[in-house]
Amino acid sequence: MKLNNRNPEAILEEALEEIRRETPQSGQEEEAAQRVWSKLQDASAGQPQTAAQERLDSVEDFKALIPDYLAGRLPEARRILFEDQMRNSVTLRRALKEARGEERVLPPQRQGSFVSSPWFKWGAVAAMVLFTIGLVQWGVFDGILPRTTVGMASVRSVEGNVFQISPQGHTVLAAGQEIDWKQGIRSAKDTDVVFELSDGSLMELRERSEFSISEARDGVTINLDRGSIIVQAAEQRSGHLYVRTNDCIVSVKGTLFSVSSGAKGTRVSVLEGEVEVEQGGQHQTLAAGEQYTTNERLARVPLEREIAWSQNYDQYLALLREARLLDQEFNRVFFPGLRFSSRFLDIVPEGTVIYVGLPNLATSVTEARDIFMQRVETNPTLSEWWHKAVRSGEKNVSAMQVFDRLRAMSQLLGDELVVAIQQEGSGDPGAPMLMAETTDPVAFRAALETELERFKAELGELDNFVITDDPSTLQESGDTIYVYLNGDLVALSPDLDSLRAFHRAARSGRSAFADTSFHHHLDTLYRDGVDWVFGINLNKLMEDEGGEMVAESGIANVEHFFVEMREAEGMLENRAMLTFQGERQGIASWLAAPAPIGGLDYVSQDAAVAVGLAVREPVQLIDEVVEMFGSQAVIALAQIETETGINIQADLAAPLGGEFVFAVDGPLLPVPSWKAVVEVYDPITLQATIERLVQRTDEEIRAEGGKGVTLTSQLSGGRTFYNVQVPDFPLGSFSYTFVDGYLIAAPARGLVADAIRFNEIGATLPLSTEFVALLPRDGHTGFSAVAYQNLRSVLEPLAGLGRTMDISEEQRQVLDEAVRGMQATLVCAYAEEDRILFATTGNFGFNPSNMLGLGALSLPGMEDILKDLPGVQGK
Repeated sequence: MKLNNRNPEAILEEALEEIRRETPQSGQEEEAAQRVWSKLQDASAGQPQTAAQERLDSVEDFKALIPDYLAGRLPEARRILFEDQMRNSVTLRRALKEARGEERVLPPQRQGSFVSSPWFKWGAVAAMVLFTIGLVQWGVFDGILPRTTVGMASVRSVEGNVFQISPQGHTVLAAGQEIDWKQGIRSAKDTDVVFELSDGSLMELRERSEFSISEARDGVTINLDRGSIIVQAAEQRSGHLYVRTNDCIVSVKGTLFSVSSGAKGTRVSVLEGEVEVEQGGQHQTLAAGEQYTTNERLARVPLEREIAWSQNYDQYLALLREARLLDQEFNRVFFPGLRFSSRFLDIVPEGTVIYVGLPNLATSVTEARDIFMQRVETNPTLSEWWHKAVRSGEKNVSAMQVFDRLRAMSQLLGDELVVAIQQEGSGDPGAPMLMAETTDPVAFRAALETELERFKAELGELDNFVITDDPSTLQESGDTIYVYLNGDLVALSPDLDSLRAFHRAARSGRSAFADTSFHHHLDTLYRDGVDWVFGINLNKLMEDEGGEMVAESGIANVEHFFVEMREAEGMLENRAMLTFQGERQGIASWLAAPAPIGGLDYVSQDAAVAVGLAVREPVQLIDEVVEMFGSQAVIALAQIETETGINIQADLAAPLGGEFVFAVDGPLLPVPSWKAVVEVYDPITLQATIERLVQRTDEEIRAEGGKGVTLTSQLSGGRTFYNVQVPDFPLGSFSYTFVDGYLIAAPARGLVADAIRFNEIGATLPLSTEFVALLPRDGHTGFSAVAYQNLRSVLEPLAGLGRTMDISEEQRQVLDEAVRGMQATLVCAYAEEDRILFATTGNFGFNPSNMLGLGALSLPGMEDILKDLPGVQGK
């Protein structure tokens, strides 16, 4: 066998690099560390123990070992560490020489056997050192080797509040402060913080984000638990900088990139340089301007939008000028078949207040007509508005019926049909107008004439139909349906003025509608890709005769409402958008920007109902409520403070964060298993407030002859659980505890402990298969609000109980079918500066019938809000 003549050092380096690249399986590092530690303990068994053996944090600690080292009393493991430190520390070598009484000169080389020669001894030591370094690089000494956990990163700048989370509580960090990298770091709402790593890398942390740092085999790992970061990675002399999320690992040597992680997965965006993303054993390299998502439900977004939160946005934006990616390019890949623009959006009449864009399907026109009229009749607000029109009655209804005739000619039309309705000067609705493109004008005209003649024979009350290529040459007369056919453009309406305006806009390529904010928002929706889209100009419909809005409604600057629908993988994805003139105000401004709602991590996968909210500063919200209700609210708060000694803003609201989660998570009987999770920044102040509230409530109940209220505490598993008992109100009793910046409350301590356990083992709602399957496919990794229901798990036992009840077989079947037919639903809300976006999947929420029939105005509570607003009544 021929020996390999390669350089032994190169072979050794290659082997070590292979070890570094190898990723141990889950738990392998801990098992290896335990085995090494056991062997080290065995090696030290029977050895004399010394006080200096506890920690080795400095050269002075190693100096203290010199007497034991010279006397041969050091355990084997400690001796290896001492000799390794000695070879790297001039100060320690000098101290050892002085302890031996040696002069500071090189000792003469002694003669002897090869085994006793310095070459052999130092070679053996070198081999041991290499072996030890290899183990350290592999991570098996993690937690064994003495080292400090402070100093790997520090806070460079902070705007807002950033906390270090530990089992003992959380600590507010300040600029210049080093962090304990083994503990979690969490940013509060409205916070932007920059950290500097020991290698010179900078990491900017977004609000409501959380991370920790750990040592990698060949560098440092940023463990992003949730939220977003932007990393300016310094050039790594050796090794890499890693970012680890729950579903991928990002590795770099020096570049600028961002990582966002949430319920839908992880999105990695590269601004400069390149990164490597590893997911499920697959590797992908991203260059500047490229983006990667770990889940197809997490849409790609423009890099400009991804980094818009950064305080260095302008600086980063300059880097993207050469590598920017457009929404359309992303979505054409991930949403094939969607429409990303509309020819008609720029040429619809100026006064359009309702806009509906439909895909050209064989049944879409008929469906639009049927649902539109049905919803108009069933919605009181729109019915009154519609029938008050001057041209209401048979003419408008007939015009909608004419749309049905286009079904037979759908193969001659383009990929979109648009319905537009104007508002007249009186505030009443104008006649609807249908617009489309034709792929064959000659064939279409012949087919249209045939269909219209057939329809005229069926509908004898209509005088005539007129087909024209220039409506400006016609005089309006009677009940006429006008069909505009010019080139490849088709439009149909009973309103000749609308067709004249359309003709002028088509010739110039633009109408005054293109300059409105209504057009701007519709154009934005198209750029993201649409299937079905519906828009209504609420600002116009809610104006009163004087043009003033209702300030006291809290939504005085509401502007438009849009609904769109997409179909992806056989599932309907529905979205709605409520826009405002300027920034959101009043109640509409209370929702915070989208962020991970960590409180959901304490809700189990079997929850029947879960609602999570991320709100702005609670103190500010209370101040706005006080301002809204005026002097009465001021008096009420003053009275509460006088009677209880509690200042609502300072003692109750200030200690709270911005997350609130409520869930029904467990059996309904005998006591509903509710659960509340509240983000808490100051648990000490909040606990003191709770104690005062309990004391005051106890006094009031006892004064009325009741049994009062008691607050007790119990230490269990190193955690304090509190229990509030209200004997007079059994359902009012509950338990709670504080954990990792949250207060968790439930009817019983066992349910609170279960919530903590669910979080520890990962059996949480955001990780459940059913929840993940319902996540809408968009660019958001977090939520401003989220509502989930899966009542089937709760109602199935009731259906089983129904089998023992005295009901008919037919009734029993109806009950069983109702339970089996129930599907889980998920509604998400995303609050932006001047809009609130809603998204849901399946048949719940904004389905096509609601969209086309203006069902958006019949959303729960929407109709009641609108009907009470002056300016909507009677329209």
